Amino acid sequence: MKKLADGSIEQVGLPEVRRSPGSLVTAAALYVAVVVLNRCAVFFIAYQPPYAEKTYIPAAGEFALTIGLVATLIFCHRVALTIFPLLQGPEHSNTVNQKGKP
Repeated sequence: MKKLADGSIEQVGLPEVRRSPGSLVTAAALYVAVVVLNRCAVFFIAYQPPYAEKTYIPAAGEFALTIGLVATLIFCHRVALTIFPLLQGPEHSNTVNQKGKP
């Protein structure tokens, strides 16, 4: 980011990336991956519990709960997109065909 003379902040980046949906998805996925990697590094590498006698390994139920919560999030997202179609394909557009019928 660059700070302009009037105090506002201008976003810096490649215009080709900002205009391309594929590049934006890639950039967003990389951003999320870096945040997840950072959190994993902080927890798994840097965290030392003060009274630990052995290394903590999550139980199968904790893994199942985490996978279930992620699956529930994905399901809710899918239901929301089904009810409120934000990404419409060409077959759902409100264009009029050549005969004048929608």
